Amino acid sequence: MRFPLHFRQHEFRAGSGGDGQFRGGLGVSLDLVLEIEKPAKGNTAGDGVRYGPCGMLGGEDGEPHRYRLLSQGREPRALRTKEVGIELRPGDCLEVRSSGGGGWGPPAKRSASARQRDAAQGLTGTSAEQRS
Repeated sequence: MRFPLHFRQHEFRAGSGGDGQFRGGLGVSLDLVLEIEKPAKGNTAGDGVRYGPCGMLGGEDGEPHRYRLLSQGREPRALRTKEVGIELRPGDCLEVRSSGGGGWGPPAKRSASARQRDAAQGLTGTSAEQRS
């Protein structure tokens, strides 16, 4: 009742963790559909849209956050962090792509078996949302 949101998608964000001897953790891909009866205003909070979490000791940085508003009849709109007064309409979708963690250690030191396991588990694949 207080937060009328439908989780249309909620899964790990493939490829968001920085490469390294130890791979950074994955962020999430989350689509929240607003099940509201009349227009409303919303705010965003957070950081990390420009720069992802830093890698350590030679590890690569994680992917940064990305937020978009998808609204029927309007162009998709990137949302800024700490944005106030966002016009939301019934059926709008808040597309949240959270950052992945930074990798630790030089990527060249990650074992071939660990890389094969990463690929088999879908940790490093490129998802459709990353291509768009």
